[in-house]
This record gives sequence, C-alpha cells and structure tokens, in this order.
Amino acid sequence: MDQELAMPMIGEDIREAKIAKILVREGEYLNSDQTFIEISTDKVDIELPSPVSGVVRKILVREGETVPSETVLVLVNTPDS
Repeated sequence: MDQELAMPMIGEDIREAKIAKILVREGEYLNSDQTFIEISTDKVDIELPSPVSGVVRKILVREGETVPSETVLVLVNTPDS
C-alpha cells in the first residue's frame, strides 16, 4: 500500500517551503523516523522524518522547488497491515 508523505503545516503564517535537499532515491528502503527531505523557509530549516517504513516508490518534487503546505512529496510503498 502506498503512503503519501506530505509537506506539514509549519505555522499559521508559513504556507509554503522550498525543497532544500532530497535525501532518498526511488527504490531505496526508508526507515520510520529517517529524514527523507530537508525544507527551508525564510524563518527556519527543517528535516522531515518519515512516519512509515517502506520502499520509496515515487519522488514528486524537485530540489529548489517551492511547494505549498500539505503537498505530497514522496510516495512510500509499505507492507499491508
């Protein structure tokens, strides 16, 4: 089953962030709590940890791209529960 890893809501006044660095590749195994992407705003830089373990199926953003909060960044194929 694919799980969508999305850009979190960072704060009331921050509605978008720049993709600073993508730390995984498609086909790699991603562990729960492993940082998969770094984002940057004019106020803060944040490392996003994965809430799930599984294989990275698709990366939907590019480094340097600015995306709104709640945008799906990565699809991770997780074992069926």
